[in-house]
Amino acid sequence: MTNDQLKAMNARCEAATEGPWEIMSDGYTIWGKDNLSYIAQVHPFDPRKTETIQFIAHARTDLPACLKEIERLQEETKSFEYTRQAVSKIWKILGIATYEQAKGKSVDQLVQDKLDETERLRGVLEDIANDEHDVGWYATYAQDESRKALEQA
Repeated sequence: MTNDQLKAMNARCEAATEGPWEIMSDGYTIWGKDNLSYIAQVHPFDPRKTETIQFIAHARTDLPACLKEIERLQEETKSFEYTRQAVSKIWKILGIATYEQAKGKSVDQLVQDKLDETERLRGVLEDIANDEHDVGWYATYAQDESRKALEQA
């Protein structure tokens, strides 16, 4: 349902005779709450007159209530979308592509996992940088690169 359709429904509700509407004792006539505004009448021989008159009489209060609920749900949906976008950004920062990768962990636990991994990698870099065994030029290169990475971290 589009916003234009919802606005048109709201406009019709606001323009209609003020409610609630009341069913008269005859069972097939509806009047406004001031008892001066004739709203509708269902044919007395209509086999579903009771259901139809109930529907018409309650439409004056039911439809505005439904429209308010739609508006509330739209706002709630916007809020959920904002939250979903924020969680997606956090997951991206943490290197998580999908909910399945999060495995039901809290954001705090996911952050702690990344901190633990960072510390583990820092330890590996320190081990490489401090390795005193001469294992060739590639080891020296790895040690130099590890030292640079540690200085930047």
